[in-house]
Amino acid sequence: MSQRDLPEECWELILNRIDHHSHFESLSLVSKQFISLTNRLRQSLTIVDPTPSTQFPISDLLQRFPNLKVIDLSECHNNLNTILFEIAHAPILRLESLNISNKIRFPLRDLVESGLSISNLRISCTHSTENRLMEVNPSEITIRPYKASDVDDFMVYAGDDRVTQFTRWNTFTSRNEALTYIQECCINHPFCRSICLGDRSIGYISITPQSGNDECRAEVGYALAAKYWGQGITCQALRVSIRDVFVKFPQLARLQALVAMENKGSHRVLEKVGFLKEGVLRKYCLAKGEIRDLMIFSLLSSDPM
Repeated sequence: MSQRDLPEECWELILNRIDHHSHFESLSLVSKQFISLTNRLRQSLTIVDPTPSTQFPISDLLQRFPNLKVIDLSECHNNLNTILFEIAHAPILRLESLNISNKIRFPLRDLVESGLSISNLRISCTHSTENRLMEVNPSEITIRPYKASDVDDFMVYAGDDRVTQFTRWNTFTSRNEALTYIQECCINHPFCRSICLGDRSIGYISITPQSGNDECRAEVGYALAAKYWGQGITCQALRVSIRDVFVKFPQLARLQALVAMENKGSHRVLEKVGFLKEGVLRKYCLAKGEIRDLMIFSLLSSDPM
């Protein structure tokens, strides 16, 4: 008997008896009819952080599975704002449950900004102890030049894929590699500063003046340990660094930052500090094996902060 011998309603009853939707993938390879059926029957979906080779719009998934009732975002740590926005604006989605566990902080702002209706939505949000947000007193945050003794603290954030996802450099995997980088790149850099809690390094800021006819501008980069995200620490450290760098390099008239389109958190940091979003640089650079569009932000020495 072939699958054509049964009407679609019968196959739908049979497929509904399958105990787990993970079996749908192999069934969907049998025929286009099964693809349509399994897509329509799927009610739960787990979304994880994509790699460059697997990245595609979440909206495509939501259109493919129109009857989703449960979405699990517990293993998704990047671009949460964008994903929630797409879920909120999916035209036919009738979501009942959303799992946003294991986040550094409860994503209240992301939920509000997305426009997602949560009045009838069951939200799961639990924290693992390793992801717990570390609250700090802003007065304890300072910046200073790097020291070789910062290497172990440096490894905490430079060895974290969540932090390095949008950096130009790859995740550090060895202490010796990190020590060499601090000694040769950070310490010898014209303006590379460690963001410190007390005297402990929790992040970095680099401002790189250009030379020759471009000496009027400098490139800005920064990163912060994940457990300190969402508290305004980078904004505070960046403001102090900018004031210092305009004094140290009086020829500077412009600071600019090139940021991945998906890095919405960094966009907000720059705008809060006073940077102006100038536009998109299409297919501008090769980063971690992928040619990427970048958003360019600028701050002039005459701009208010």
